[in-house]
Formats: sequence, structure tokens, C-alpha cells
Amino acid sequence: MLPIVWYEPDPKQSLDLILQVAGDSRGRVLDVGGGQSFLVDRLLDARFEHVAVLDISQTAIEATKARLGERALHVEWIIADITQCDALGEYDVWHDRAVFHFITDPTHFGRTLRLV
Repeated sequence: MLPIVWYEPDPKQSLDLILQVAGDSRGRVLDVGGGQSFLVDRLLDARFEHVAVLDISQTAIEATKARLGERALHVEWIIADITQCDALGEYDVWHDRAVFHFITDPTHFGRTLRLV
């Protein structure tokens, strides 16, 4: 059995699934817990026009913005605790690799699920 690793240097599987669901680059994609993920890079490479990354860590968001340089201007950055959000707007695709895995409080889980 392979160990579970939350970080992936090449998010090919996630990108492939998003492309299947979104259909084209005009879909709105939210990457919850996207912090320092490379998915945002791949979404921009695929010319997605509406990409948002939400993470609780401002440090992670700032590191990714620095990595992306000018391309970071084409991303909506949301620094927030997903379990405390009241509204996020509408998205065609909600992506997260492990966020729901770590939400163990039933109240937080229910509240977060309503955002989807």
C-alpha cells in the first residue's frame, strides 16, 4: 500500500477531472485548501479564466503568488477558514484534495457542505 501524501508536484489527475467536469476554460473553479498547490499553475496553463484559491494560510497564499509572479493577478485569492465562511459565490467546480478529510466536527462539516 502506498503512503498517503497530500502534496503532489504534478496535479495531473485533478486537472484531468476538472477538465472533464468544466468542459472548457470558461468554468469557474475554486481550489479549497489550494495554498501552495501547483493546480493553480496548471489551471492558468489551461487558460481557465475564473480561478479562485482558498486557504487558511496567508503564508501559503503569498508563496504561491510569488511563484506565479504576474500570473497571480489572474487569480482570486481567498484567505479564510472554510468552516467559518458564510458564502463564497458560485463556482462550477469545487476542488479540494483533503479539506473534507480533516473536517471532523459535524457542525463544521455541515456548514462547509452547505457552501458546496
